[in-house]
Amino acid sequence: MRKRNLAGSRSIGRLAMAGVAGLGAAGLTAGLSGVAGAATTQQVQATLDFACTVTTTPSTVTVNATLPVQLTITTPATITAGQQFTASTVSVVTLPSAILQAQAFLGFTSLQINSISAGVTGTDVTPASASVSGLGLPVTITNLSNPITTDLSPVTFTANSAGTATFTAANTLTVVSTLIGGTSANGYTATMTCTAPTNATIGSLTIGSSGTIPVGAVGGAGLAGLVAVGGAGIYAVRRRRHPLAVSSES
Repeated sequence: MRKRNLAGSRSIGRLAMAGVAGLGAAGLTAGLSGVAGAATTQQVQATLDFACTVTTTPSTVTVNATLPVQLTITTPATITAGQQFTASTVSVVTLPSAILQAQAFLGFTSLQINSISAGVTGTDVTPASASVSGLGLPVTITNLSNPITTDLSPVTFTANSAGTATFTAANTLTVVSTLIGGTSANGYTATMTCTAPTNATIGSLTIGSSGTIPVGAVGGAGLAGLVAVGGAGIYAVRRRRHPLAVSSES
């Protein structure tokens, strides 16, 4: 009768266990990395063409122009029914040629933005509409050809139910500024009143059922890592139950 090679079996078992441990550690690292790397915010964005009229005082000069406004709303990556969440909005405005021509005509060298008043509406959220205003104002713009970026005041909404929340720019946008420099127009107040286009949709976000977390929030790498850990654990248990799985001959 041939003796079983117990030493060889133990060596193979130890090597197998070491390999499983390595796979488990790698899987756990990948899992934690995937979870840690999951996005914490999501955004919707649109560029809308507002129809605007600019009027100066005390001397009246009127300018009509189309003002492209890029609006970006940022919210938490996951929103569920009944959850309160904060929506932060950033606007980026590029002044049209009509306003730049008015600058050349009036002779002012810079523009001090004193206030911005706007609004946003949303479906399946409470409140259904909210006013927003410019933050960090007044601010002086010396180069009117460059895009003007402004943070707008955040709004706290409550998600009403599972479904889709669609955000839309409110119909009216008002910007009050002071003209600076030049001769006759120095110190003038310029009030720009704008009307949103017919389709003023900024974007839509998904509201999940209460207590659920979308699979995408964990991340593919995270899921792969967790599966690797589970598979390695099952394999290790099986190997430990049969440590001497070496055939013998009589």
